[in-house]
Amino acid sequence: LTSGDPPASASQSAGITGVSHHAQLMIVSFAVQKLFSLLRSHLSILAFVAIAFGVFVMKSLLMPVS
Repeated sequence: LTSGDPPASASQSAGITGVSHHAQLMIVSFAVQKLFSLLRSHLSILAFVAIAFGVFVMKSLLMPVS
Protein backbone atom coordinates (compact mmCIF):
# COMPACT_ATOMS: atom_id res chain seq x y z
CA LEU A 1 0.00 0.00 0.00
CA THR A 2 1.51 3.28 -1.06
CA SER A 3 0.52 6.72 0.10
CA GLY A 4 -1.43 7.26 -3.15
CA ASP A 5 -3.58 4.12 -2.76
CA PRO A 6 -7.06 4.62 -1.32
CA PRO A 7 -7.86 2.65 1.83
CA ALA A 8 -9.84 -0.56 1.34
CA SER A 9 -13.55 -0.39 1.99
CA ALA A 10 -15.15 -2.62 4.63
CA SER A 11 -16.58 -4.89 1.94
CA GLN A 12 -13.18 -5.18 0.24
CA SER A 13 -11.57 -6.02 3.57
CA ALA A 14 -14.23 -8.65 4.18
CA GLY A 15 -13.62 -10.17 0.75
CA ILE A 16 -17.11 -9.63 -0.65
CA THR A 17 -16.25 -7.23 -3.47
CA GLY A 18 -17.92 -9.38 -6.13
CA VAL A 19 -21.29 -9.40 -4.36
CA SER A 20 -23.88 -6.81 -5.39
CA HIS A 21 -25.12 -4.24 -2.90
CA HIS A 22 -28.55 -5.90 -2.81
CA ALA A 23 -26.98 -9.27 -2.02
CA GLN A 24 -24.87 -7.69 0.72
CA LEU A 25 -28.03 -6.26 2.30
CA MET A 26 -29.69 -9.67 2.10
CA ILE A 27 -26.70 -11.31 3.79
CA VAL A 28 -26.62 -8.72 6.57
CA SER A 29 -30.40 -8.98 7.05
CA PHE A 30 -30.18 -12.78 7.32
CA ALA A 31 -27.31 -12.56 9.83
CA VAL A 32 -29.20 -10.04 11.98
CA GLN A 33 -32.34 -12.20 11.94
CA LYS A 34 -30.33 -15.25 13.05
CA LEU A 35 -28.64 -13.24 15.80
CA PHE A 36 -31.97 -12.01 17.17
CA SER A 37 -33.39 -15.52 16.94
CA LEU A 38 -30.50 -16.86 19.03
CA LEU A 39 -30.83 -14.04 21.55
CA ARG A 40 -34.58 -14.60 21.86
CA SER A 41 -34.14 -18.33 22.54
CA HIS A 42 -31.41 -17.69 25.11
CA LEU A 43 -33.50 -15.01 26.81
CA SER A 44 -36.39 -17.46 27.08
CA ILE A 45 -34.12 -19.97 28.80
CA LEU A 46 -32.73 -17.30 31.14
CA ALA A 47 -36.23 -16.11 32.01
CA PHE A 48 -37.29 -19.68 32.84
CA VAL A 49 -34.25 -20.20 35.07
CA ALA A 50 -34.82 -16.85 36.80
CA ILE A 51 -38.47 -17.70 37.51
CA ALA A 52 -37.56 -21.17 38.79
CA PHE A 53 -34.87 -19.68 41.03
CA GLY A 54 -37.32 -17.05 42.30
CA VAL A 55 -39.86 -19.72 43.19
CA PHE A 56 -37.15 -21.70 45.01
CA VAL A 57 -36.07 -18.63 46.98
CA MET A 58 -39.66 -17.69 47.89
CA LYS A 59 -40.37 -21.25 49.06
CA SER A 60 -37.24 -21.29 51.20
CA LEU A 61 -38.11 -17.90 52.70
CA LEU A 62 -41.68 -18.89 53.48
CA MET A 63 -40.82 -22.33 54.88
CA PRO A 64 -40.95 -22.38 58.67
CA VAL A 65 -37.65 -23.01 60.41
CA SER A 66 -37.69 -26.11 62.65
